[in-house]
Amino acid sequence: ACLPTSGLAQFTYNGSLSAGQTYLWNFGDPASGVNNSSTLASPTHNYSNTGNHAVSVTVTNTNGCVDDSVINIVFSVTPALAYPALAAVCESVAGTMSVATATVTNAVSGTGVYSGTGVDAAGNFSPSAAGPGTHTITYTFTSTGNCAATIAQTIKVNPKPVSSFTINTSICLGQQATITNSSTIPSGSIVGWNWNFGDGNTANNMNGNPFNRLYSNFGSYVVKLVTISNDGCISDTSRNTILVNAVPVASFEKPASVCMPNGTATFMNSSIVADGTSLTYIWDFGDLSPVSTATSPSHVYPSISSYQVKLRATSSSGCFKDSMQTFDAFFDKPQAFFDVNPAVICQGKDNVFTNNSIAPNSSIRSSLWIFGDGTTSSVNNPTKRYSKPGEYEVKLVVTNNENCISDTFKTKVTVYLQPVIDAGPSFVVPQGTNIQFKPTTNDILVTSFLWSPPSGLSNPTSLTPGLIANTDQIYTLTATVGGLCTASDFMYVKILRPVVVPNAFSPNGDNVNDYWRIDNLSDYPGAVVEVFNRYGQIIYTSAGYSKPWDGTVKGKPLPIGTYYYIIQLKNGFKPLNGSITIIR
Repeated sequence: ACLPTSGLAQFTYNGSLSAGQTYLWNFGDPASGVNNSSTLASPTHNYSNTGNHAVSVTVTNTNGCVDDSVINIVFSVTPALAYPALAAVCESVAGTMSVATATVTNAVSGTGVYSGTGVDAAGNFSPSAAGPGTHTITYTFTSTGNCAATIAQTIKVNPKPVSSFTINTSICLGQQATITNSSTIPSGSIVGWNWNFGDGNTANNMNGNPFNRLYSNFGSYVVKLVTISNDGCISDTSRNTILVNAVPVASFEKPASVCMPNGTATFMNSSIVADGTSLTYIWDFGDLSPVSTATSPSHVYPSISSYQVKLRATSSSGCFKDSMQTFDAFFDKPQAFFDVNPAVICQGKDNVFTNNSIAPNSSIRSSLWIFGDGTTSSVNNPTKRYSKPGEYEVKLVVTNNENCISDTFKTKVTVYLQPVIDAGPSFVVPQGTNIQFKPTTNDILVTSFLWSPPSGLSNPTSLTPGLIANTDQIYTLTATVGGLCTASDFMYVKILRPVVVPNAFSPNGDNVNDYWRIDNLSDYPGAVVEVFNRYGQIIYTSAGYSKPWDGTVKGKPLPIGTYYYIIQLKNGFKPLNGSITIIR
């Protein structure tokens, strides 16, 4: 049986009764000490726990007769429970918390379990699983004798705020980010807004009003918000990312000066942006001309004035910066001009150039001559000699003291070939020989030829005329180029007349035929004359024949008789031979 929580058991004696009989009870509960026995007829006993008890009663009558009764009884004490009040908790408490504070106040042994929303049997309560509201936690304790008791307690779970806010997704450095709170709570109120701006700075606001925030550096920042309720409940963290884009540094270099008219002003862009994104540009040159989107543009201004040049550099994120400079460094360009004397010349002669350039509002500082043959000069009035014939375009560019460079002035110089003529080899030929002149010239640009004297020539204006050689003559060849440049050379034609060899002479001192005179032999330079006696012995020899033979050998007269001769004419002619008779 299950005893009440006090463990009180009421025993009732049902045996025979006689006057004066006595009772002795044993409750089978040694742990109760002196309370384990009683002499009452129907006593009570308080058991402290579940157990198997041998309860006996011994009855003695007045005659001393004794009888007893023993009953084995299992008693179970009903547990006595206590469960103190539970403090309210926040839904935001992470994990579980113990609500296992119920106790058995009467020391009954057994097993207890918890039940209810969000709690496990061991009394571990999860506020987040239970959710906001008041929840009943029940504790059930069952003794080892299977006597059960329950007790309940309530716990309030206060709701956590739901953090939420909006912020610009992208701004330019220097612009303010607008932050708007939109946090809510099911019940109660939000009393704290704890901000982390992602750049090392935080704020603990006491209201949820919108506000602005200025970032000092570009970058991507994660902004966090945690809200706190009036019950001290903390929200989950709400996050938003803002991209603070770097603002370009617009910068450019203007030209040191521009030479007018039609001078080109080139502006060198030096803009940068710290985050390395790409940049686009808009240039306003200040003269109402269309804008330019080039990186480093060039611009031709219409006139000399003062212009406000503006550059806007814009990043790919739309952030921009302007830079403005005044440009007024305009100067007049010098004007190049020159004369050349002569403009048409023969090869090997000098052209003289006269610089007539002018520099309005300045002076000429330097000149550059380009002669068209790969050579240049910086002399003010140069003298030039061309080594090769041709037509050359001579250019002059001058620079003034402000480094303005003139347009190029050009003119042409014609240099005719200075002919070089070789009239060719001279001819030594027999009379009546048909010959062809073989002159040479240095270039096919020679425009005319003339041989003089022209008589006897097939064509005196041909470079290679023909001739039938009948007389000795010196011929002069004159070559002309461009009607201006001439050169001359000469050659000769020498006639070789037939050699007439007498077959007898009389060296007797009468001054008539005293010498062997050979007509025309002098026309054959280097001819060798040899005379032999009938025995084949040389009795006379002469290289050349400047002095005729007088019929002697070593100063002694030869006897009358017939002798034999061989004349080597050389120069490709056959030898002459025959006999000569000395007559006295």
